[in-house]
Amino acid sequence: MQMRRMPSRVVLFAGTLVLLGAIGVRADHDGDHQRRVEVTFTKWVLNGGAGPFMSGVTGGDIEGDFVGEVLGNIRSARVPSVVNRLEVIYEVQAGDRSFTALLYGGQYKAGGVPLGGIAHFSGIVLGGWRAGSPVRAEWVAMSGPVNCPSPPEGAGALCFVGTITIERPDHDRDDH
Repeated sequence: MQMRRMPSRVVLFAGTLVLLGAIGVRADHDGDHQRRVEVTFTKWVLNGGAGPFMSGVTGGDIEGDFVGEVLGNIRSARVPSVVNRLEVIYEVQAGDRSFTALLYGGQYKAGGVPLGGIAHFSGIVLGGWRAGSPVRAEWVAMSGPVNCPSPPEGAGALCFVGTITIERPDHDRDDH
């Protein structure tokens, strides 16, 4: 039996492909930690819409369960029924990507009506995945079976559909 020897160029090319594949896999894994993450959610306020607790689902970059709590909801005395200052805790429960964030912001209710009201928040991931990262959230108040499918037991009539954006952790930023 005669053995054929592979040309060194073929061996070098094959070795380079294997090495590039390994680097690509590592870059994809590291890129997950380095990139902005967008988590979509639909949430409901429990106790018929009067309680401070929230429940829902997440999607987008992280699929899981949403739980939250309203720590503060203060109506404006100057612009009654139109602007509320809000302080909330949002928690996404999604295995190794679970996190808890503390957020501050407010809601604007055009004409004083909650339906269609828009809220904007900013804060920090306090614990879990990406702890220490800046986080922003926004939502719009909606209603009905098309916009608010499968509400949890005890949910109010409105659901809140939005996005949580988690930025890269500050200690990983190039500008520091």
